[in-house]
Amino acid sequence: MTITKYINNSSLIFDKYNDVDTETIEKTISLVPNMQGNKEKMRIRISDIIENWVLDFHNDITDIQGMQYVGCVRKIVEVFPAYLEFSEKIESLLEPMLKQFKTICEELSSANIPAIVYKGEQNDLPEIFIRKNAQGTKLSKQSI
Repeated sequence: MTITKYINNSSLIFDKYNDVDTETIEKTISLVPNMQGNKEKMRIRISDIIENWVLDFHNDITDIQGMQYVGCVRKIVEVFPAYLEFSEKIESLLEPMLKQFKTICEELSSANIPAIVYKGEQNDLPEIFIRKNAQGTKLSKQSI
C-alpha cells in the first residue's frame, strides 16, 4: 500500500486474518451457550462484520481515532439478536483488539517517513524505481 492510499483511507490496512483476534471471536460466540448454528460460519460472519464495520465507517485517521466500539457491537447484534443482552460484554471483548488497530494507525500516521514525491504516470514508477535504486542502497519492492 502506498502512503497516499493510506492517508486517503487508513482503514485499508485492517485485515481480518491478522487484526481480528480468534480468542475474542470465540469468547463472543460462547456468551450464548445454546446458540444454534454452525460455529465456523458464525466465526467467519462475526469476523466479516468487524472488518466491514472498520472499512465502512473509518476512512481516515480522524475516523479511526474517534472509533466507538459500540457501533461494531450494534452491527453484530443486528445479525445475531441473541447477543443483545451481552452488548456491554462484547464491547469489552472487542476493545483491546480494536484499540490495538487504532494504536497502529496512529503510530503510522505520526511516523516521519522520508519520501520522494512523484507526480506523473503510475506506469512509469517501475522504471523510476530501477533508476533511483541503482544509485545507492538497494531497495526491495516492499520498501516502497
